[in-house]
Amino acid sequence: MNQKYDVFISVKRENQTSLQSKSYQLAKMLSDRLRQSGFQVYLSDITITSKNRKTIERVINEAKIMIIVATEINHFTDNDVKYEWQTFLFKENYYDYDCQIYKLVGTFNEKQVPRALRMIQSYSIKDMDSLLRRVENNLSQKVSNDKNEAFNRNVTSPSKIKLFFKRRWIPILCCVSLVIIICMFIYFIFKRNYSTNYIYINDTTLPDDISVNSIVLFGHFEQDGNSENGKEAIQWRVLDKTNNNILLISEFLLDIVKYNEDGNALEHADITWEICSLRNYLNNQFLREAFSEDDQKMILTVKNSNPDFLFQYYNTDETIDEEIHTTEGGNETYDKVFEITTDEAEKYFSSNYNRRATKTFYCRLKNNKNYYGRWWLRSPGKNSHCAAYVDEDGIIERMGEVADYGYIEYGIGNYAMRPAIWIKLK
Repeated sequence: MNQKYDVFISVKRENQTSLQSKSYQLAKMLSDRLRQSGFQVYLSDITITSKNRKTIERVINEAKIMIIVATEINHFTDNDVKYEWQTFLFKENYYDYDCQIYKLVGTFNEKQVPRALRMIQSYSIKDMDSLLRRVENNLSQKVSNDKNEAFNRNVTSPSKIKLFFKRRWIPILCCVSLVIIICMFIYFIFKRNYSTNYIYINDTTLPDDISVNSIVLFGHFEQDGNSENGKEAIQWRVLDKTNNNILLISEFLLDIVKYNEDGNALEHADITWEICSLRNYLNNQFLREAFSEDDQKMILTVKNSNPDFLFQYYNTDETIDEEIHTTEGGNETYDKVFEITTDEAEKYFSSNYNRRATKTFYCRLKNNKNYYGRWWLRSPGKNSHCAAYVDEDGIIERMGEVADYGYIEYGIGNYAMRPAIWIKLK
């Protein structure tokens, strides 16, 4: 199967009586109409096995458009259909190539649709013609853009290119060599400072085995969205090292959470790190679920200061208001697991780029906005209802966000936890 496809149609082929489902009949009709318009269409009509899985994944990665046909709500969660739309949603070039995904559905409550698909545009069966026009317009536009790019590539004649290189081959060779040397230098500097030798920390690990900015494994937490295969090892970045103690922060955003569960849309609760629900969760449920008893013995209880946040507002004429406002950070706390402060986020990460954090697949299943997410800091924000955070671009937002924002079932929660711990080695 070396042919490239424009459209991938995902559908449950058979119903409970092993006959062709109504969904499949609609999908076949849709496929025929698109092929008549000159587009390459792959209609998924086979059971995914270990032998054909890579082939199916290749087709999905190449396709620019996916259409899910489901006349019954349980068709979305059919093993093959679910695997196909999850693969399409989370493929690496989903945003780079402006991929599109649509649903052709029967009459059922949209809230019954899997959460990751609720924001995707739906078409009812009677609106199939509208869906066809939408897909044809999108694909025609992509073909036109590809032709324009090909034309632009061929504007310069081969003879001119040959003459250009003949006259300038020595300067070009020098430039290419210089670029290669610079790239190699950057690579070795990066490799030295950001080692990815994954060491699994246990009670036999020696301090000399660990260096700042290296990646280590410690504890386990659900990350791939498949609870049946067990929890995955947590990757941590080493932020600091003092004698036999090392400070770790999770390399990925582990879960979409609220900073505090109290409060509502009309009246937000006054909150500090000391009394927020995130601190309680990290130091109790997360601690028990992510770490074994032996692991927990290695985690230190540390005394954390929680400084006040002092700031000034801008006036309407863009001058700075002289009044200094203060949000209290609360009492000192004793924590095993915690979020770092705004000052620590600035101290331990050299740039916004290094401060950015990717969400795990489990995390993205709760919120499919993008790969990068916002993560909470324990510092207070602009008032007693807010907590500071780091945004998707790695920028520290000191003014913060309302503490009971986070994962909202029918909303756009995109705030995650990125826990930190101090552990003691031998």
